[in-house]
Amino acid sequence: MPNPQRIKTSTDETSVTSGTSIFSKGNSSSKSINQTTASHAEANDLNIEHLQQAFQQFNRLSENFVHSYQDLEDQVESLADKLAREVSNKQHQLIEKEKAASRLQSLLSILPAGVVVIDEHGYVQDCNAVSVDLLGRPLLGEKWIAIIQRSFAPRLDDGHEVSLKDGRRVHIETRSLDYEPGQLIVLTDLTETRKLQDKVNQDKRLSSMGKMMASLAHQIRTPLSSALIYADGLSNTNMGKDKQKKFSEKLVSCLTHLDRHINDMLQFARSGGLQKSIKPCSEISQAVSQHATDHYPELIINNDTKHTFNVELNLDAVLSALSNIIDNGFQACEKNELAEVSLSITTQDNLIMFKVSDNGEGIEQKKIDKILDPFYTTKSGGTGLGLAVVHGAVKAHQGELNIQSEIGKGTDITLILYRAITLNAVEGSHHEH
Repeated sequence: MPNPQRIKTSTDETSVTSGTSIFSKGNSSSKSINQTTASHAEANDLNIEHLQQAFQQFNRLSENFVHSYQDLEDQVESLADKLAREVSNKQHQLIEKEKAASRLQSLLSILPAGVVVIDEHGYVQDCNAVSVDLLGRPLLGEKWIAIIQRSFAPRLDDGHEVSLKDGRRVHIETRSLDYEPGQLIVLTDLTETRKLQDKVNQDKRLSSMGKMMASLAHQIRTPLSSALIYADGLSNTNMGKDKQKKFSEKLVSCLTHLDRHINDMLQFARSGGLQKSIKPCSEISQAVSQHATDHYPELIINNDTKHTFNVELNLDAVLSALSNIIDNGFQACEKNELAEVSLSITTQDNLIMFKVSDNGEGIEQKKIDKILDPFYTTKSGGTGLGLAVVHGAVKAHQGELNIQSEIGKGTDITLILYRAITLNAVEGSHHEH
């Protein structure tokens, strides 16, 4: 039989245990509720914090957006002001350019020269009234080469000008356009200038011829008187052969002197009205070299012509001028035991040069400007026409004469002739540009 006390105790323990278990369960439930509540609270706190951060970030972004928008408005306003200024400046520049174009057009219309603008294809793009008067209509839109063939008629005596078919003479200058392809041609009418220059030259020649006749009469008198004396002496039959030979030589010398005077006078008188022809520079240099070789065996000749262009000249006048220069060179070296006179012939793009050099006594600088004047001479028995003839021939060919000299060292005299201007040369001025 079981012990009742023991059973009660077990029952009590069981109750205690059950109560304890129930209490424990109650506590666990309470803790779980508390933990859940705490978790919700923490979650709420986090959500609030996140919301606060989000609002703060939103506020910052809003502020940045407002500032950016304000900056953008400022930039737009600044750009609008800048654009307005640029538009105003461009309008001002356009107005100024229109004024400049108007002024330029006015200048072109009143210029005494003809102006023709040619585009890159060789067609006339613009022109003024003077060019129309010189070249005739039509001009605008016409091919320049066709206008050349229609209006120009070069002549042998044109020189640096070109003749038109109506007889007028024009000087042509060309240059390329600065900011676009094409060419600017300027035509200057030199017809009246040429006539006036011819008249002035004629008056000068007449005046010089008057002086020349007076000087020549004086200079001829002495050798002519001497020649008459020697001729009269030769008529004496009692004169010995030696004396006759001496008188004959003197007579020939006097007549030669007279002949030189007359030749210089005739050459000087003809220098203004020379008949010219077109010759290639190679033919000219060969003729000059042959003439110098035939008449001056001691002359050093250097012919270095490399170009083939044509020159308009009177060859006899050029040979005579060079002979005068060479004669002066040899005369200047008479006191020099090691005399040396040379002739150099060279060419460049548009000119041929004849340079005569000697190692004679030289010419004083103050006399160089005078030696080209007619009848000025530093030599006894000289006519004073030698270099005047040279100068006249050079002017008749529109050339140049350069003189460089130094006392005790010698003299260099250079005669320069320029390339002839022909219709082909006028056409070539367009193709070169």
